[in-house]
Amino acid sequence: MRISATSKVLGAVAALALLAGCSSSSSIVPAARVADLSHERAEHSRALTGVAPQFLQSIDFAHPVAHVNPDTPGPRDLAVSDFVGTVEILNRTFAPKRIVADPTGCPDGDFYDIRGRLYDADYCAGEVTEYTPNGTLMFTYTASGMANPVSVTTDAANNVYAVDFRGTSASIVVEFPQGNSTPTASCFTGLENEGVAVDSTGAVFVDGADPNTDLGVILEYPNGLAGCPTPTTLPVSLGFPGGMQIDNAHNLVVCDQSAGIDFIPPPYNSILTMPGAKDNFHVAINRRNGKMFIADPVNAQVLVELYPGGALVGVLFGPNGLTDPAGVATNPYP
Repeated sequence: MRISATSKVLGAVAALALLAGCSSSSSIVPAARVADLSHERAEHSRALTGVAPQFLQSIDFAHPVAHVNPDTPGPRDLAVSDFVGTVEILNRTFAPKRIVADPTGCPDGDFYDIRGRLYDADYCAGEVTEYTPNGTLMFTYTASGMANPVSVTTDAANNVYAVDFRGTSASIVVEFPQGNSTPTASCFTGLENEGVAVDSTGAVFVDGADPNTDLGVILEYPNGLAGCPTPTTLPVSLGFPGGMQIDNAHNLVVCDQSAGIDFIPPPYNSILTMPGAKDNFHVAINRRNGKMFIADPVNAQVLVELYPGGALVGVLFGPNGLTDPAGVATNPYP
């Protein structure tokens, strides 16, 4: 069943309680990027509406300390895509390690595969880029109709999946063979796509907003995208969806930009909302499924929370090398 508006407000209150009592900081965006940022925000992150979002809009969320408890180390690498045109790589103590430049557009959702290769969905350039673990560009994926990719993932065979927010004619989910820009499948979803995830069986999940109703919808392609079969619409709905991930137990973890992080266990007919940020844009879970990272561009920060449950561990922002975080990805443990 869909979570009630009252429950979402309570979730927002819980998130506020976790973040209360800390000092604030600001983010500086280079002048050359202002136009791109305005376009990205206008298209990809609508004004929040409804009871819980209105409550959230009234809050000026503040930054707790920049560091995370050293007793709870992070993944080997944490990649944070930044609207200013870079992807910042942080080490296990969340200190800046390296910068991967994305000079052609707006880095949005990103993802690490099991080999440590990094993929970035470039919203403005209409492409997905693949980098070596050391940050060297390996390959660029493009496809007809993929004008504004916002999320990317891979499957067990390292096939690459990307969703387009609003292409030149239709919003699509695309599957590429590894290192090949000729799609295996390019399927119309009918949504303003936001997130994509693939489970260990090859089932593909896509979330997005229905442009006719503005409700958040999750589609499942149980047998993959081959032949572009008619997807199953899961019997749950979101306020305004963002990125998504799937954990080791096949639970869906979906950003609801307006309310929190939605935990959706199989058979995907109920939602439990965990505390999140003011703008839950993209989410990542480490390989051991013990931590969750939430990119919050409104407050120029990444929340670090225990998973599941959403207890706040710390917040990453300017001192960690971040300017305007959009996406987040964790490099698996060795």
